[in-house]
Amino acid sequence: MACCVAYRRSLQLAILTPKGYSRNSNSRTTEMQFVDLRSVRFKPGNGGNGCISLLRARNRPRLGPDGGDGGRGGSVILRADHNTSCLRGLLPSYKAKSGEEGEGGGHGKNSRDVVVRVPCGTIARDKATGKVLCDLVNDQQEHIIALGGVAGVGNTGFKSDVNQTPRESTRGTKGKEVHAILEMQVIADVGLVGFPNAGKSSFLRSISRATPKVGAYPFTTLYPTVGVVECLDNNKEIVRVADIPGIIEGAHLNKGLGLAFLKHVERCRALLFVIDVSCGGEYAAVQYDKLCHELEQYKPGLSKRPAAVIATKVDIAHDVADSVELLRGHTGISVHSVSSLTGVRIASIKTFLQQFYHKVKVEEKPAPSRSTVLPDDLCEWTTTETVN
Repeated sequence: MACCVAYRRSLQLAILTPKGYSRNSNSRTTEMQFVDLRSVRFKPGNGGNGCISLLRARNRPRLGPDGGDGGRGGSVILRADHNTSCLRGLLPSYKAKSGEEGEGGGHGKNSRDVVVRVPCGTIARDKATGKVLCDLVNDQQEHIIALGGVAGVGNTGFKSDVNQTPRESTRGTKGKEVHAILEMQVIADVGLVGFPNAGKSSFLRSISRATPKVGAYPFTTLYPTVGVVECLDNNKEIVRVADIPGIIEGAHLNKGLGLAFLKHVERCRALLFVIDVSCGGEYAAVQYDKLCHELEQYKPGLSKRPAAVIATKVDIAHDVADSVELLRGHTGISVHSVSSLTGVRIASIKTFLQQFYHKVKVEEKPAPSRSTVLPDDLCEWTTTETVN
């Protein structure tokens, strides 16, 4: 009897436990992965056909046309949402319904649009041509990725002085299916760039409330994590700092997961090179040169963005002052030493980070207004939106 009760209890737990969760902890298992690239098909609805109908009544045979217009086909709309973290929840395809056909004495109903929520920083490209369809940066920014078909016109619309009883109508147009590649790029103010196991995640933990995974082995961080650094004064300004997964030599050639990591650096206004100085200043200088080389090979000019160096692991380093001075002379930019383990100079680093980012915003040249690129057949129906 006890065995039966235990079996029934285990069966209930197995049924009630959601897939992807562990009952032994509050965190998701490794099955829940970060997805920043997705291939999705978008099928809009077709427009409803117009109706040919002539109104008739007893003893009144010539009342004229009353054929209604068809309904508009539903469109598929991409909407940026800051509450959406990645592209994992997207379906392989989205389809909107077609508009209803017109009928005698009434118009067909328009179909509802299908709204697909994506993270801020999502770029949609046509899979066949690679053309950029839209770039959603701001929260609640929208773009019609697949426009619904135009409704057909009933014979009522063809009535004129010379044609009182038209017997013609138009068919609704078909919606054009779009097969797009959605790519997410993390939006942050400052990006942490460094080799694996350089202390990027520990540094982000120490300056913000973010909790990226930390471990004593390379490639602990497998996806970008964004932390918010709050100002220490009464100013409400915040700085968003992204922990970019470790970059290795040959990353620009897509060695390892190079391109998957490097693309998240593109959105950052400024860079913080996280350098491990525990092995000496000369090796730290070599790390900096290799990182700059990888960034420049991936995208020319990327390594020229405003930057500073964070020298980590000073608690186990020897001759820290000499290493920092050598690194400062080699790079020509500001170098700051910290220890995420002991908390040395963390408070001063927060102050520097806020001043550094404020200076970047002041000196940054305003970028020219950039319009969302639309397919040629959508330009006459969709208003072009300007992204700041």
